[in-house]
Amino acid sequence: AKLTWRGGINTLVVGVDYDHLDIEDFAFHLFSDKYGLFLSDTLAIGDLSITPGIRYDKMRPVGDFFSPSLGVAWNPTDKVTLRAYGAHGYSLPLLCPVFNHFPRQQQVTTVQTGVETTYIPWLWLKTTFFWNQLADVQGYDSNWDVILQKQLKQGVEVEGKTVPIFN
Repeated sequence: AKLTWRGGINTLVVGVDYDHLDIEDFAFHLFSDKYGLFLSDTLAIGDLSITPGIRYDKMRPVGDFFSPSLGVAWNPTDKVTLRAYGAHGYSLPLLCPVFNHFPRQQQVTTVQTGVETTYIPWLWLKTTFFWNQLADVQGYDSNWDVILQKQLKQGVEVEGKTVPIFN
């Protein structure tokens, strides 16, 4: 469920979500419940938009997680948008009844920056540079015991979209 309120320079969004997983087989029983609560507010000040956000998740059987974020978008012209975003979050753990007795969330800290443009009349282009630092990445050793690792992922994404050609 999500509620959105717009007034003045603010666009406030508050919401909750719930996920339930229950798998039962002759050999194992796997379950998970996840509850989430989130709040964000976009402040539009002329050509600048600032969006702080927070999210709280409670997941059985792995625990709670708090995720703050901050995004900024600026339109120096009507054909260019510059963006920057930073957040701390998580991904759901691998829920495996055979190998993974104590699952944990994989944590990620991300910083992204990029530009969108429509300077070419029939083409939308977007480039995003990203830096992601991951912790508690689940892996397995030679005995199939869970090990927690760290990873760094960084790179560039390029997207493009044209207007319809020949319908």
